[in-house]
Parts: sequence; structure tokens; C-alpha cells
Amino acid sequence: MINDLITLFKKAYEEHGDELILSSYKPKNGLYIRINKDKSKDKLLIDKTPPADIDLYKWFQNRDYYSVLIDMNKPVDTKKKIHSNNYLTLFIKKDIFPIIGENPISKEEYTDRVNDYFNILKEPKKKLSDKSSKLLLKYMPLDTDLEQLEKNREYLINNIEQLAEYISQEDFKGYVSIFFEEDISVYKQESMKYLIPKIYNKNDFNIISKEKVMGLSNSNMGTNDKKPYMELKASKFKAPYRVTIEAAIIIKKFFDWLSFQFDKVQYREILIPEDYDFKGAVEDAWQRNYERACYYLYITKGKEVAIEDYESLPCYKQDITFNYKNILGIETKENDQWLRIADKHISTLHKLETETDYTFFNKRLMKNYFTEPKINQKEFSKNMLNLFIISRKAFHSFFRKGIDNDLRGMIDKISMELVKEHIRSGEGLYRAAHAFNLRIAYLNYFSLGGEQMADKITELIKTVDEKISLKKEYVSCQNDAEFYFTAGQLAYYIMMQSEAKRKNLDMFEPFMKIKDSTRLKHKLRQMADVYKHALSAENYRFKNAFAMIQGYETEEAYEKNQDMFYAGLLSSNIFYKENENKKVTITDQKQQEEVASNEND
Repeated sequence: MINDLITLFKKAYEEHGDELILSSYKPKNGLYIRINKDKSKDKLLIDKTPPADIDLYKWFQNRDYYSVLIDMNKPVDTKKKIHSNNYLTLFIKKDIFPIIGENPISKEEYTDRVNDYFNILKEPKKKLSDKSSKLLLKYMPLDTDLEQLEKNREYLINNIEQLAEYISQEDFKGYVSIFFEEDISVYKQESMKYLIPKIYNKNDFNIISKEKVMGLSNSNMGTNDKKPYMELKASKFKAPYRVTIEAAIIIKKFFDWLSFQFDKVQYREILIPEDYDFKGAVEDAWQRNYERACYYLYITKGKEVAIEDYESLPCYKQDITFNYKNILGIETKENDQWLRIADKHISTLHKLETETDYTFFNKRLMKNYFTEPKINQKEFSKNMLNLFIISRKAFHSFFRKGIDNDLRGMIDKISMELVKEHIRSGEGLYRAAHAFNLRIAYLNYFSLGGEQMADKITELIKTVDEKISLKKEYVSCQNDAEFYFTAGQLAYYIMMQSEAKRKNLDMFEPFMKIKDSTRLKHKLRQMADVYKHALSAENYRFKNAFAMIQGYETEEAYEKNQDMFYAGLLSSNIFYKENENKKVTITDQKQQEEVASNEND
């Protein structure tokens, strides 16, 4: 699946070696102790704060990398009390350290564990006695400084009380990690003694092919007695794939490198260009342009890092030209003056993603591509969750991979439904109006008729306003688009005549359920009768519009013109003309609240 990426890493590793990994490696939190050749001691606390001694930190950092376990299922100490892998180190959790731990093991048990640990390290061949493991012996450096091994064992057992007192001087959590002073080359050699027998997922799968050992890589793979379903039961080959020792080590090194990038990337997603040297920063790499081929990865981290999603991309272009126009004429109030919100020209996918996250999904998109956000009826209803689940993969592919096919195919339907859901869920039409504008912008970007629709709405706002302003003249609708736009304007104006102190927008639900013009006209007559006490007989603009609607018979189906109805419902209402009516609508109030909230965020 990721052979090309591993090949790219191998090339960089052959040039730079473990420095690729060590530059990002961070030892676990705890107290690090160095036992010097003259038996003096140095110590360093490692936690979230910068290290007090950077030179000592680097000394521990390099040697710690070569001394840690691959994972807790592959220990040297069979009781899993000691978590290091060579005779130069001893790693034990502070909680169980003799004398000073909160739940300390006894000095006798400590001695037994240290002895068993060193006995295994003294004779590594004993752990490679079965046929499949013996194949690995020729790859291992088997010579060991037995004299130094015994000295280290003796020191750790005979000086436990002094070590406990020395450790108790520091207040910390995590590990007690003890190192014996030795050249880094010796640490590397001892690391290979541990690594090679443990490098494969399960040595039972090992075979000889062309005089080389082949086995199942342990990285990003879980096949053991507890996971029999990972085996290929329908084939005589139970292992999904096999690689050489050399390849398994490179794969392990790559996943080490990947693990140490985990905290650097905000959304656990990485783009790696085909010419990457693995030395530069990868943080937010998906926000950049890659003209050449690149590799997309989504990683998770439990006990170990895993690639959950991978794709090879021909390129990734962050730069776009996306015109987000205020088609509906949304206004915001500044210094007691209403100002039209300016159009936006969005130049990158990341900026469009942020806008979409806020406008369509109330900030639930970017943080939840791989999770499920909680329902909040006011901000994120069950219906919106359903729309989110249907569309998030398409949005993710577009924003994070630059692949637009899926989103292009569904943006018309999904954006219309999101507009409707904002009308149902919110307390004002401000978000819904912005969602509608964003919908038109997307349709325009994908060449799905957005530009023509925007021009039509702009023309309708002007035409209908001029028509209903005519006094003592008969006015009529000229086409279906004009009918539905005017109907939307009337629906909003009539429903705003309610004297309820708090107007909930589910009042528009009866109109949203209507799917034909006859019922729409009937519902407008019905609601006009309900609120006739608030509708002035002298409001000729309203009377003209109402007559236009009631006297027109549509030709096309509602579905072809529903955008015009919602444009009428959500755009600045032509029945509220400045200096003619000082009534402030709930839309205006909500605009102020939402704008303030958006600016603060």
C-alpha cells in the first residue's frame, strides 16, 4: 500500500541515518539518571518544560531511542516490570520502584526481575531456540561485553537503597530511567540484538526465500493469536505479506519517524511530496502547494502510530479562485448604520474550509472528519448531523486531498438541505442566508449554474422592488422565478407580523413542506388572514406583491425554482424600506448577535 513512500524514506534514511528520527524523538516523562564510569551520577528531569541541560538531554535522548521496547507485547522482562531492552539501561515506572513508589515492588522481587532481565540479555540465543527464530541469528551481533554486563547487574542490585534515596530527591511522575555511561555505538549494537528477533509481527510466519529471511512486518499490522481474523484463511499463505529483515527495519524506522510527527500536526494529517527529505517540518503541510506527486496520510496513535488513511496524489494545489458573493444583500449594523457585508474572494482551500466549517456546519466539520459530533438542537440538529455524515468524506477529499469529484456530485443537493436545516434550527435567518450565499458560490465554482442563479436573484431583487413600488398600476409576475422569489419575500414579511416576543423560525416549516404553487398561494392567503390585524391596508407594496402571487399560474415544478423561494425568504426584505417602516426584524437582531460571535471566534 505504501511501498512508494517507504522507498522515498529509505533513500533519505540511507543518506541521513537515525538523525532523521532522533531530531524529533522525545523521551517519556520521568527522571533520567546517568551512572558514569567513575560511578558518579548525573540526572535530568524530562517533562513538558524545556530541559535544564540541553547537552545532557541530547545524551539521554539518543540513547533512550535505542533502549526502548518496540511495544509492551515484546518485552525482555517476561513480567513486564522492566521496560528497557539492553544491559546498559534499566527503565521502571516510578510507581513500582522499590522503597519510594506508591505501590512499590519488594527489594526481593526487584532483585529477581533484574537477574532474569540480565540473564536473558546475557544469552540471547536461548530466546531464539525454535526453528523460525533461529533463522534470525545470522543477522544479529552476538558478541556481548559480559564483564560489563555483570558489573551493571551488580551495581543495580547492590545499590538499590542509594538509588532510591537519590531518586526521592526529585518530585516527578513517569519513569525512572537509569543509563550506564557508554559510547553510542555500543547502544546501537545492543539495540539490534533486541530489535532483530522482535522486528517481525510473529516469527511463525518467517520463511527462507532466495537465502533471505522473509517475514510479516510488525509496523501498522496486528496478526497474532488474539487476532486470527487478520490471517488469510482462504489462502495457503496466512501472512498478508512478507518482507526482508532490511525492509522490516526501514519500515520500523519510518513508523518511528511518523510517530514523532504526531503532536506536530494539528489534524493528524500529513502531505509528503515525492522529493521530501524527511528533515523539514511537516506541520500543516496540507496547507501548501505541491505541484508534483505527493502522499496523503491520516494517522492515529494508541499504543503505536497507525496509518488509517493513505492516498497517492498526482499533486495538491492549495491555491484556488473562489468568489463568495453576498448575493442576498445581507447587512450588518455598525454605529447605528446598516452596511452591506462585502463580497469575499477566497484564495486557498484552507480558507474555504474554514468558511465552510463555520457557515455550513457551525464549526463541526474540521474537528470531526473522523469522529461524530454531538447533537445540539439549536446549533447542530440530528438532521444536520445526518447531512454531515453523508457529505464529510466528500468535503474531506476536497479540502485535504484536492479531489473534488465526490463533492461536485453532491454539493447542489447537500447545500440546499443545509440551508433548510439552518432555517429550522436557528433563532434567526442570518446563518441560513450566509449558507445560501455559500451554496451559490459553490455552484459557481463547480460550474453548476451558480453564476446564472446569482445574476437571476440580483435581477429579481431589483425588478420585484420596482414593480411593487408602482402606485395605481396593475402589476403581475412575468415568470416562475419571479413568482417564487416574491412568495418567499411575502412569507417572511407576513410571519414577522406575529406579536410573540420570541419568534421561533419553525414558523416557516409549513412553507418549507409545500411542494407546489397552488398550496403555496393558499398558505400565504391563510397566514395573511391570521395576521391581517397587523397588515396595513395602506401598504400598497405588500398589496401589489400579494396580487402578483395570487394572479399567477406557474409552469414549472417547484423543485426547479426552490432556490428562488429561499432567496426571497432570506434576502433583505423589500417590504421594510428605510424611513417607511422602523420595525426591526428578528433577522436584524440575529445578524448583530451572529456577527459579534463570528468576530470573537
